[in-house]
Amino acid sequence: MELTIVAINCDLPFFEYLKRELEENLKARITLRSINLPLQAYSEERKQFDAKKLLDTLLLLMMTETGGRTVGITEKDIYFDGMNFIFGMGNLGGRHCIISTARLNPAFYGQKDDEKFKKRLLKEVYHELGHTMGLMHCKEKNCVMSFSNSLDEVDSKGKDYCPNCNEKGKK
Repeated sequence: MELTIVAINCDLPFFEYLKRELEENLKARITLRSINLPLQAYSEERKQFDAKKLLDTLLLLMMTETGGRTVGITEKDIYFDGMNFIFGMGNLGGRHCIISTARLNPAFYGQKDDEKFKKRLLKEVYHELGHTMGLMHCKEKNCVMSFSNSLDEVDSKGKDYCPNCNEKGKK
């Protein structure tokens, strides 16, 4: 699998960790790009960025690229219509997904725990990549594809796909 990680106006302090994990577990070839945050995606009213608009930006940016998947990562807080916030959003059956590290990072809550942050980030990357592989949310609570509406749910699920999702994702 070819995978491009796009840092959207952010440093990726854990890029090497993420790269190593994805190369090992997904047998992926990773490249890194960076882009500026598209200001038209910002909602002054919500003080957050619209995940759909960020995903559309990735789609336009990567339009000339052939094959592979794209994971956009931003430190900014993101939302989708009808939700207060989201950790990420994947283009179901497509090639692109977006992840916000804002609420995954313990620093958002005044804490410091790099190990917890790295685990959360990796789970969210696997989850959103799963959507690009056509996977829906899973009812298995330990499956990385289970829906997470809180950090407790992110922390309690595993980083792996359950056997059913793993099989579906291979197709």
